[in-house]
Amino acid sequence: AQPRIYYQFCKRLYDLGLAQLCEDPQCHIGIFFVAKKNGKLRLILDCRSSNRLCRDAPPVRLLTSEGFGSLEVVMPTGADGERFEPPAAAGGISDVDNAFHRLRIGPELGSLFAFPMKVPAGAIGAQGSLYRGKRLGREDLVELCAGALPMGFSWSLYFCQTAMEHQVSRCHIWKDMVIMRDGTGNIVLQARRTESLSKRLFVCTDLESSERYYVYVDNLGIVSSSAEEARRQISKLVEHMSSMGLVMHETAVSDTQLESLGVVLDFEQLVSTVSAKRGTRIRGAIRALLRRGKCSGDTLRRLIGHCTFAGLLRRISLACFSAVYSFMEAAGSEKVSLWTSVREELRCFAGLVPLLKA
Repeated sequence: AQPRIYYQFCKRLYDLGLAQLCEDPQCHIGIFFVAKKNGKLRLILDCRSSNRLCRDAPPVRLLTSEGFGSLEVVMPTGADGERFEPPAAAGGISDVDNAFHRLRIGPELGSLFAFPMKVPAGAIGAQGSLYRGKRLGREDLVELCAGALPMGFSWSLYFCQTAMEHQVSRCHIWKDMVIMRDGTGNIVLQARRTESLSKRLFVCTDLESSERYYVYVDNLGIVSSSAEEARRQISKLVEHMSSMGLVMHETAVSDTQLESLGVVLDFEQLVSTVSAKRGTRIRGAIRALLRRGKCSGDTLRRLIGHCTFAGLLRRISLACFSAVYSFMEAAGSEKVSLWTSVREELRCFAGLVPLLKA
């Protein structure tokens, strides 16, 4: 309806490298926006038709709250009943700014994500470029396609996770650390007796292998032996990632408390808990659904996904779910009244949320 505004939008993307000329479009997509937590808009490309042309992406192994609950203190032999000091531990986190948009793709892959309308070459500043064997004039119409990984593409998560893990492993002080994923074992802190203290007092020190890092798509973090060490390691990572064009932001380091992925790590008490913000949102969503009284199986599946991520911090809490899975399968995309058993299970989990700690 307003071609001029669309041309301005396309020029902005073209100048940023988020759009490129497309000579042989394979599939056309839709474009829309969603609000970000900072009030800005996130560009989303509707890639459903493109995804149908591709095979399923390989699975990715990510860290969940279960991994954050894997800190373990091992006392020395014969230390039963003895007192000990908490071990020295700290953490650092950082985030890749606009990670998907910084991962550029070539025209062959980009042709799966052709924009819905052609634009004049002059409107985006592409006049003079070589396109389909000839130099473009100002009025020549051209096809555009995505120039960076679209967030709606079914393979984007796999590509982004793999790329971030690869780049982190290339940072020289991170390459010998162990990556944290669910199922990779606990972070073990070994206690030892020191000569300068009472025979009944133990000091915990990190094992050399206890330094771990995690990559959760664009969220990067580390568990280290001290705040100073974590700060040095995060600083080196930020420097390396920036040299690759991956700008980091929202960096934080602490040896007291650190929140990441909806989990609070308390390095003083050696306790991991679901953050108040995540817990409040989960309980609020459950209460809202119970008031509504009906939903589709697909809607409940999304809510149970959030509950599962939090519940993995104390896996036993997930034992309260049974009927919800049957409801999801039976209801599918149809909106139906919640079963009594489903309502009881949701109320039970909402009551357990404040107790989720490890």
